Amino acid sequence: MPARKRASARKTPGRLSLAAASRLADKILQDLQPLSQEAGARNQTINILSKSDLIRKLRGQTSHSPFLVFIAWNSVAARGSTTSPSVGVFNPDPNPYSAFDLFAHAFWGPSNVLTDLDAFLLSADPAFPRLAVGIDAPAGSTVVGTVNIPLPTAVAAGTYLMNWLLFLRNPFGVGTVLERAGVFTTLT
Repeated sequence: MPARKRASARKTPGRLSLAAASRLADKILQDLQPLSQEAGARNQTINILSKSDLIRKLRGQTSHSPFLVFIAWNSVAARGSTTSPSVGVFNPDPNPYSAFDLFAHAFWGPSNVLTDLDAFLLSADPAFPRLAVGIDAPAGSTVVGTVNIPLPTAVAAGTYLMNWLLFLRNPFGVGTVLERAGVFTTLT
């Protein structure tokens, strides 16, 4: 069997002019509108990256690639139910990323405010499951990753923070953290 080409993270190419990045950002935001409507139909809250942040990422000024462009989640959920949060990932690179290599990992805890990656991961609340989803990201496209998370019944009602970690797995070394994000859910 031929060897599979390994995907590797890289800084988003800064070759796009400001005008080209602005046009691409407009296209991405337009492509996200149906996803926003679908999230609304599921009574989910959605955060979409602003146009100015998209332009900075597309020009390679703020992130590795691929990168997160939206998050959809239930801001209120019943304990003992299942929640299905999603992330949108845009791949500006000319090469695709496979679901064998690109993952979005979801977990609960106060991690979003922590700058240290070790502390970020260790702050996971053990009362909640930690789940990941592999993401196939074709070149130049926005794709969605969703996890179905069963919520515990034996936790207090209140607001809990949920975190996403987007990363490239390396089967024989250290993977690459691409980006992270955080949202909240109030459990009733």
